[in-house]
Amino acid sequence: MQRAPLSEPFVSAVSQNVVKVAQELCESFGLDSKADVTSELAKDALYISMCLKYHYLRPRPYQIAPYFDNDIESADQMAESTPSYPSGHTMMGVALARFYS
Repeated sequence: MQRAPLSEPFVSAVSQNVVKVAQELCESFGLDSKADVTSELAKDALYISMCLKYHYLRPRPYQIAPYFDNDIESADQMAESTPSYPSGHTMMGVALARFYS
């Protein structure tokens, strides 16, 4: 939290489609993004993530912050509609990183 926050356009882009951001990053380095495979991988990771989210039903930080006399604003409007744990963005990032590695 000591460093500058991520830009709003980047957060919005990742929230809307993390796979597209990864594919664009690959293309910017002249790498084949394997779009057809990564799209299928994303569907599988999303399914697993949602199953786990609704199994654990962990509240989001902004939902429990008032109980600790705190106020937190979420930067990710789309993710707010699902439970907090596990992090879908992290699962997707790890799945893509492992695939690309």
